[in-house]
Amino acid sequence: MTVGIYCLYFEQDRDLDTGYYIGQSININKRFKDHCSTLEKHIHRNYKLQNAYSIYGLPTMSILTVCSDTSSLNDCEIYWINEFDSYYSGLNLTLGGDCTGYGHLNPGAKHDEETYLSILNMLAYSNLSRKDISLKLDVSEEIVKQISLGARHTYLEISHPIEYSIMRSKYTQCRSANAKQQGIIYPEVLSPVGEVHIISNLSEFCRQHKLDTSTMCKVMNKKLNQHKGWIINERPSS
Repeated sequence: MTVGIYCLYFEQDRDLDTGYYIGQSININKRFKDHCSTLEKHIHRNYKLQNAYSIYGLPTMSILTVCSDTSSLNDCEIYWINEFDSYYSGLNLTLGGDCTGYGHLNPGAKHDEETYLSILNMLAYSNLSRKDISLKLDVSEEIVKQISLGARHTYLEISHPIEYSIMRSKYTQCRSANAKQQGIIYPEVLSPVGEVHIISNLSEFCRQHKLDTSTMCKVMNKKLNQHKGWIINERPSS
């Protein structure tokens, strides 16, 4: 019986790089068998793993750390999830240890899963304003705005890609139109190697470059100097 931290990944997906799932267990081999069993029955609680299984089949398991006892499991799991960036760019739904997770899975979440999905569907398919949506669903206008801008609850893109794509397309177009009317020019950013990028869709940009959307938003608003080496281009190209 092996106590420790393990990693799941999909061999067939190495080129696309869906990412990794990091977990802890007091019996890693048994836990891996449990993962495989629930995936094959299509009842796995982690929808990201279940979606990957539907495309690539069963994952491969690798042991990362063997622990002498269970007291260090939480700290080790948090370390490896951060090391692999598997919460933001991989297959984990929580940050590990304390089980702080996405959206309704986060202990501090103010709303349930159904409410967040209702916000997404209304943003995608209705002509209601963000204020009207907030009143209709009895949620804050700010959370509706943050979802529409791709700054919060970006996990919805994975679980409901069609609705998310429609919503982002609609609000990106609105933002671009408003920017042109107001003469706004969005800031350019420099990559860690000095390449210039113009961001038109922050959520998509962060997904492609494995960046945290909310942190990059702070860089764009000059509340932070940099995020993983990405900075505002102080001398934008003409």
